[in-house]
Amino acid sequence: MADICPVVGVQAPFNFGYEWAFDSILELADFYYRAIKLQQPEGPYRLAGWSAGGLLAQQVACLLTKAGDKVEYLVAMDSALLEQAQIQSMSHDKCLEYALKFAFGERLDLPENESVVAQLDDNFADMTEAGQLEAVAELVGKRASHGFAGKAGLIIALKFFVDFVQADRPLTPTRIDGNSLLITASQSKDPASILAGWQRSILSDNRVVEVDGEHGTMMKGQCLEDILVILRAGLLGV
Repeated sequence: MADICPVVGVQAPFNFGYEWAFDSILELADFYYRAIKLQQPEGPYRLAGWSAGGLLAQQVACLLTKAGDKVEYLVAMDSALLEQAQIQSMSHDKCLEYALKFAFGERLDLPENESVVAQLDDNFADMTEAGQLEAVAELVGKRASHGFAGKAGLIIALKFFVDFVQADRPLTPTRIDGNSLLITASQSKDPASILAGWQRSILSDNRVVEVDGEHGTMMKGQCLEDILVILRAGLLGV
C-alpha cells in the first residue's frame, strides 16, 4: 500500500496500557479525529476500519465533513452497527462475555463457543463491576496468553470494550464527497444487518465486496491479502 499512499494506524488507548473512560461513541471518535489531524492537518482523507474500527471511521468521517474537510474514501471491514436499544439492555457481565468472545476471542485463544463467564462462580452476576473484571482477568490469566501488560493491562482493555458496547451512539447519517466500500466476511453471522446498518449510515456511492473468511481472522493470511487487492484497486480507481 505504501507505493499508493501513506498508511497510518491509530491505535486504541488500551493497547498502550492507558485507561480512558468514555460515555459516548462521539467522545471516542473525537479522540481519533484529533489524532488524525495531528498526523495530517489537511485533507483529503482516506479512512478505513475493521470491526468496531469501521464504526469509528464512519464517525470520524462525519466530524471531518462537518469541519469542511474532504473524505475521499471510506472503508469498513465487517463493521456491525449495534442498535442502541440492544446495547442498553446488555448487563455488565454480558458485556464482558461479548468482549471476550468477539473482541478478544482469538487474541486470548478462546474457542468461539466456549464461555469464560460460565466457568466463574454462580454469584458472578451479583459481583460489583470491578469484581467481575478482576475475576475474568484472573481466570483468563491462568489459561490463556493474552499479550497485554499482565492482568492490569487486560482489565484496562476489557473496561475499554465494555465502555464501547454501553456507550451512547447517536449515529448521524453522513454524506461524504468520495466513495465508500463495505467489505464483508463470507462467514459473518449477520451480513444482512451489517449491510443495512452501513447503508443507513453512509449516504454516498456504497460498494459492497465479500471476501472468503470469518470476522475474527479476516485481518490475516489469505483473507487479508484479498482485502489488500481490493483496497489497492479502489485507491487506484480500477
